[in-house]
Amino acid sequence: MFALREALGSDAVPATDWVNERGGETVPANNREILLGSTNRASSVTQTAALTAARPNHSRDFSVTFYDGEVVIAAGSEDILPAAAQYFIE
Repeated sequence: MFALREALGSDAVPATDWVNERGGETVPANNREILLGSTNRASSVTQTAALTAARPNHSRDFSVTFYDGEVVIAAGSEDILPAAAQYFIE
């Protein structure tokens, strides 16, 4: 988070927006979020599916997109996710 603050010159404060879907809570729509990896947000699900469907050998692929009002950092595997986050920060 500190690298992101430094890169953007922002006073952003990390916060959780975890949603208990089993407890009846609903996933918020139209939030301005930075989605990292597999999440339950529609933008994340869509972009991760597109990335993994693009080619069979996708485990080292990642994408950083602005989709439906959100920054989505999708990765073909958990192993490549740190590189995707670093790419976004730089």
